[in-house]
Amino acid sequence: MTKTPILIIFQILITTTFEYDETCNRYSCQSSLSQNICSLKSDDIISLKECDIYKHCEFSENYSSSNCIDSTYDYNEKSYPGGICNKNADCKNNYCLNGTCEIKVSCSNSEDCGFGHYCNDSQCTEAKKENESCNYDEECKNNLICYNNKCTEFFSLKKGSNVSEYNELLCETGIAVNGICSSLKLINKESSCVNECVYEDYLKNKITLKNKCNCTYSPEPEKRCEYGNEDIPILWENYTNYIKKALEEENIKNCNVKEKRPSYCIESLKTNWTFKNNNNRLNKLYYQIKGYHRYDDKVPCAINIVNNKDFTPPKPKDGKFKCPMYNCGSDSKIIFDNITCAYSINPFNENGDEINVHLKNICEKGNKCNYQIYDTHKDYTYNSTCVEIPSSKTWTIKYAGEKCSTKNQCQKSKNYPDVGYCINGYCSGHIEGQNCTNNSDCHKGHFCNGLYCEKQRGEGKFCLDSFECLNYLGCLNNSCVQYYSLSNGTYLNASYPEKELCEMEIINEETNQCAQLAYTAEMNMKKNEDGFVECNVGELCNYTTGYYFKGSLVIQTKECVCGFSINGNAYCPIPQTVNKDDWKKYFKLKNKQRDNSCHTERRDKCNDEMSDNDLDELRYYERKTKRAHLFYKSSNCIIEILNSKFINVNMMLIIILFYIIY
Repeated sequence: MTKTPILIIFQILITTTFEYDETCNRYSCQSSLSQNICSLKSDDIISLKECDIYKHCEFSENYSSSNCIDSTYDYNEKSYPGGICNKNADCKNNYCLNGTCEIKVSCSNSEDCGFGHYCNDSQCTEAKKENESCNYDEECKNNLICYNNKCTEFFSLKKGSNVSEYNELLCETGIAVNGICSSLKLINKESSCVNECVYEDYLKNKITLKNKCNCTYSPEPEKRCEYGNEDIPILWENYTNYIKKALEEENIKNCNVKEKRPSYCIESLKTNWTFKNNNNRLNKLYYQIKGYHRYDDKVPCAINIVNNKDFTPPKPKDGKFKCPMYNCGSDSKIIFDNITCAYSINPFNENGDEINVHLKNICEKGNKCNYQIYDTHKDYTYNSTCVEIPSSKTWTIKYAGEKCSTKNQCQKSKNYPDVGYCINGYCSGHIEGQNCTNNSDCHKGHFCNGLYCEKQRGEGKFCLDSFECLNYLGCLNNSCVQYYSLSNGTYLNASYPEKELCEMEIINEETNQCAQLAYTAEMNMKKNEDGFVECNVGELCNYTTGYYFKGSLVIQTKECVCGFSINGNAYCPIPQTVNKDDWKKYFKLKNKQRDNSCHTERRDKCNDEMSDNDLDELRYYERKTKRAHLFYKSSNCIIEILNSKFINVNMMLIIILFYIIY
C-alpha cells in the first residue's frame, strides 16, 4: 500500500504520546537484510535497514518483520474552491472551470468558499483578523485561532498565561503544562527512567509527568525521558521557526479556513517547492524532537525507519535531478571536519538543479571517499567519509595451480578427489597427460581436451575454443589469435563472437564484424574541440559502426550519466574515434592482465596477478577512455579523490539504474 504524506496536524501531534510495552527491545542497523526488508525481529532484538529513497518502512515493534513501501509526494488531495484543477474530479466541489475550482458566493459550509473566507449566514465572508470576536477557528484567518472568543495569534501568550494544552501553540514557548504556558527542562537528563519523568518549569518548580518515559532505539534495552524545550533549544527553535513559516501570508493566502492550523495548506504544497521543503523539514524536526531521547548514535538508521515516514525531500517537478557541480580543495568554501571527505548540498528545488558537492582529500592510503552520486538525493546535506578500499587482488575462488591461503579457496572437482586442495600455498590439480573432465581439473597453463590435460596452445595453433589457447589469445576459425588484434571488418564466429578479439572491442552485431564506434552525424555536429558531446541525463547517446544492415545505418546507444565536472554537465561516453591512441594503450594493458599467471577459466579476471604499477597504468588509461566523459572538466583535486582507482563498476551501474528508475 502507498502512503501519502499528510499535513501535520499540530494540535493532535503535540498531545500524542508514544506508548510502548514495559519490556524494551534491542536495536541494531544491519545492511545485510534482504532487499525489501527494513526491520526483522528475533526475540528482543530488532535489526533495521534503511529503505531506498522515496520509500519508507511500514514499521511496528510488534511485527516480526517490516517491508519498504513506496512513498508519494504528489499531494493528491482534492483542491478547495480557488485551487488549480484539470478536471472536475480534482475539486472538492466537483466543478473545474478554466483550470480553477469554482468559487461560490453563497455557501452551506466554509468548504464552499474561496481562500481566506468562511461561511456566514449562507454567504462567503472574509475571515476575521487578530482580536476580532469569534466562536470557531474557521471564522479567523489561517494564522490565527479562536481563543476566549477572540482571533488570537500563535506564539503570542506569555509564560504563566492560562491556556488548554490543546492550544499550547498559542504560548510563546509552544509548551503548556497543567493549563499554563510554560517551559520544560528535564532533571537528570542522562539517567534512565521507569514510569515517570521529573522536569523543571519556567518558575523552577519541579513537575512530575507520566507518559514521557519511553523505550530507546539502542543496542541495550533502556527507557529514557522525553526532552523538554530547554534541553534542546536549537532544535526546538528550528522546529517553531518552521511552524511560523506556515503562518506567513504567502502560505495562508492559499488556505481554506477549514484546513488544520497551523499547517502548510494543500494548495501551497501542490504549487510551491519552498513550502514542500518546509513541510518536509517540519515533519522530520517533529519526530527528532519527540524522539530525541530515544535515538542512539550507535543505531543511526533508526530515525529514518521507526517513524513510518519517508523524510526524503520532494522530487523535482519532472522527477529528474540535474548533475551536481563539484568543488575541491581551495575551490571549496566549506569548512570540513576531520572525517568528512565529501559534503553535498541539495536545495531540492523545482528544477532539480543547483546541487553542489564539496570534496576534500583526507583519505589515507588504502582508503577511499565513500561518495556516491545518489547520496545527494537523500537529504538536503549529506556527509561521506573514508572507507577501506576492497582489494582488487582478491579473488574468492582459486583454480588448480593458483596461489591459495586456505583449502576453501580452491575449486573442487566432482570427479577427482585430489583436485582442489591448498597444498604448500597452491591449489592442487592435474598436469599434462593426467585425466580430466573439465578445464578446472587441470593445472593453470593447461586445458582439458576431453580426456586428459594438455598445455594451452600458442598463436596460430589449432583450437576448438579460446580456453585451449594461451590466456592472451582467443580462438577464431580454429586458430589461436591475439586479442585486440583484428582490424575493422573482420568476421567473427557467428555462434560465439568474442568482441575482445577486435582491435577496438566493438562488434557490429548484425553482421558479426569487428567495428569501431563513431558519433552519428547529428552528434558529431555537437562535438566540442576536445571530442566530447554534452547530453541530458537519462537520454541515449547515439553512435554508428559505419555498417549498414537491411539498408539502414547500424546505430548503437549508450546511457548519458552524470560525471564529476565543475560545471555540472553530463557528457556522452567517447567512442574509439576519440583519443584513439589512448584506447589502443588501454586495450594493450587489458590484454597484459591475461597472461598465464591465471587459470584459463579466469583469463579475463586476472587483476590479482598484475603488479601495482601495471594496475595503476590500466586504471589511468581506463579513465582516459571508458571513463573520460566522467572526468571531463574535472579539476586535478577531484580526479585525485574520485578517479577510477577509487570507483568501482558497481557504482557506475547504480548511477545508471538510478536515472533509469527515477
